[in-house]
Amino acid sequence: MANFCKQCGAPLDPAMRFCPECGTLMEENVTPAPKGSGDAKKWILVALTVILVGGGGWYLGRSGKTDAPAQSAVPIVPASPKTSAGNSAPVAAPIEDPRSNFEKAAEELAKYGLRYNVDATSYGHSPDGFMVLDMEGALVIVDRVNQQVASIKMGKSMGPKGVNGILDIPKQRYKPGSHVLIPQFRIYDAVRDNDAEYGTWEGTTHKFPIYCLYEFDEAGNIVPGMLTSGKGANPSHYQGVLKEQRSVDLANLFLTEIIPLCDSCNRR
Repeated sequence: MANFCKQCGAPLDPAMRFCPECGTLMEENVTPAPKGSGDAKKWILVALTVILVGGGGWYLGRSGKTDAPAQSAVPIVPASPKTSAGNSAPVAAPIEDPRSNFEKAAEELAKYGLRYNVDATSYGHSPDGFMVLDMEGALVIVDRVNQQVASIKMGKSMGPKGVNGILDIPKQRYKPGSHVLIPQFRIYDAVRDNDAEYGTWEGTTHKFPIYCLYEFDEAGNIVPGMLTSGKGANPSHYQGVLKEQRSVDLANLFLTEIIPLCDSCNRR
């Protein structure tokens, strides 16, 4: 057990005769170490070790991270990429189809085995279909909803002008009341449905006249009205109500695509 100098309190080895610090004779200067002092020192050393280790770990942890909040479980949307100037990188614009509406219309007609030199078209106006006027004066309509294609011959409602009389239809915007058109549809690969009794047939081609009433709204757009038909190649009257939705869709598409087709003609 270690002894301590009574004079200066320095620890003394039992073999020493004099205090190495103050030189006092050991026999006259021995104070026994207080009981339990060894255990106290041991616990003090343990406590110091814990404090040093814990403090060092805290310092290392603090030196390697910021005071960022705890990570949320909600996914974080990455920010827009930055350029070297610090601004957000521009978003690439969608690639536009370089083909003209004329080319697109011709390609879609070709899928039905039809070849036309498109001179004007309403292509792009409606997702339900479009009309085409070719350089020979032929008028063709594509009904995408019912997957049917028809050429159109204008009946007596257009007089001697025939198909070209369609170009005068926008002038009717300023005339109040109802107007009439009687297009003669030649529907290719037609289905013999409940409207098969109207008009005539040539094989699978249905020559189908439809009496179309229409008006104009305040914006100058055509609003379809009553649709009827009759029997034979040149019906004397049109009192037959259309029974098939595909027939109604075809006639309404024809009416609503007239103005866009005329606009295309005027831009030539």
